[in-house]
Amino acid sequence: DCGADCAKFQKSEIEHRFTKQALERPYTSPHAWGPTYGAHKHHLEFSHQQYKELQQFANDIGIFFTASGMDE
Repeated sequence: DCGADCAKFQKSEIEHRFTKQALERPYTSPHAWGPTYGAHKHHLEFSHQQYKELQQFANDIGIFFTASGMDE
């Protein structure tokens, strides 16, 4: 409805981007989505299935879809 031609996202693989120690450390921010940094990051990252659903939705409404890889 807003006239967009493309939906662009960035895909990250949490376990490849952060060390085990970083993911396991407590995360006590008032804006935390989990008790550890890993739980927080996993909450914020779309799953592979969700990316497929987003891609299908973009296709259904006639716009391009892209997701840039953030990790190796």
